[in-house]
Order: sequence, then C-alpha cells, then structure tokens
Amino acid sequence: MMKRSKTGVGAASLLGAVVAAGVLSGCTSSGQNAAGAASGGSSASTSATSAVGTSAAGSSSAAGAGAVTSATGNAGASGNSTSEAGGSGAAACTGAEIKVTTIADGAGAGHVAWIVVFTNVASASCSIKGYPGAAVTDAPGQVVLNATRAQAGYMGGQYPSPATIVLAPGKTASTVLEWVDSPANGQTPVGANCPGMDGGKVLITPPNTTRSTAFAAPGDLCSQFEVHPLVVGGSGRM
Repeated sequence: MMKRSKTGVGAASLLGAVVAAGVLSGCTSSGQNAAGAASGGSSASTSATSAVGTSAAGSSSAAGAGAVTSATGNAGASGNSTSEAGGSGAAACTGAEIKVTTIADGAGAGHVAWIVVFTNVASASCSIKGYPGAAVTDAPGQVVLNATRAQAGYMGGQYPSPATIVLAPGKTASTVLEWVDSPANGQTPVGANCPGMDGGKVLITPPNTTRSTAFAAPGDLCSQFEVHPLVVGGSGRM
C-alpha cells in the first residue's frame, strides 16, 4: 500500500500515518498466509485429497475380457508409486489422468479375485486415496450390484486404513476386487441368480471420480462382492 504525505503535516500526524501503515501491512501479510493455507488444503477436498479417473482409451464399454491383462505383465509396476500421508503438494488426479486395468488373480474355496491397477497416464504427479467404486450392470446397462467396501477380505487379506498415494507419471496404485462364485441364497448359479451371468459389465471407478471403465462381467460373479482400499504399486496388496 502506498502512502501520500503532504508537506507541512505535523510530526504527530506523520507518526500516526506510519503506525497505521504498519498495521495495514501486518493485515495484508496475515491474509496472504490464510490464502496459502486454504490453497494447500484444497487437495484435501472431495474425500481426503484424492480424485482420479480413467483414461479415454480405458473408458470404452468395449473393454471386456481383453482388458484383463496378465499378472506377469504388471508385476514390474509394484512398488513404483510413492505413498505420503497428505501435504505432498500433488493435486488430486482428474478423470482423464488414470487408466484402469485388471488382472485375473485366481480363486480359492469359492472366492474369486481381480487385481485392479490404476496408472497415472498424465505428465505430472497427482494423488489418489480411498476405495474405488465397483458395480455390476445387466445387459441394458442398469446397475444390479454394488461392491461393499471392506478393509479385509478372503482373497485380498488385511489392508491398512486408506492413505494418500502420490503417483508420479507412469506409476501405479492398486487393490483387489473379489467375490464368491455361488449365489447368496444357495440356488444353482444360473440366470439372474448371479449378476455376472446377465451379460453385463463390471464398472470400476477410481476414488472420488465419476468416470468408469467397463469390463465384461465374469459369469461366476455371484455374491459377497467386495472392494478394498488402494495401496502403492501393482500387486493389489501390501
């Protein structure tokens, strides 16, 4: 702020002007600090810091079974991301910055799993945190089953509480999506008894975004459909 002084102003008036200028200068500094804090905290909006999406190529509903890649092809991605508990300065990933892929992860005692991998395809780091969305649709595209959020699972094991993961370009976060291959009501798994047998899709949505990637629903996706928190790397587990 600039001050103008007129010649002939008394010493007392000049002293008062200097004091007032000091007070105003202190207010300006305080206001800037508050704005900086608000800016730094803005990445914590939309559910604690993270937002991500799928790449345009990955968002096609024609992704289908061909989008399920081999575990060997993604093994090198594990451990490449950096995990930080907030304050990283990396903006939340946008819907166009994350590519979603899946890996068939085997089965055991009637439980089946996919590893779901989220890769930063942008040119700058961004942050992601929490549980992905996962839903099954029927052939016309109506959602018939949503995955339950769970911090532990039969196939996924135990997960830590969700933490902010900072993804450098090309790096990954992942989790396990799992289900049981028999209907909850014990009926023979045919037709509408298993949502996966209805010719629909599995829609996977990165945390805090609304852009989903579609994969052909496996016929054995019947019940106990669960999704777990994201962890660093491409293995789906700690």
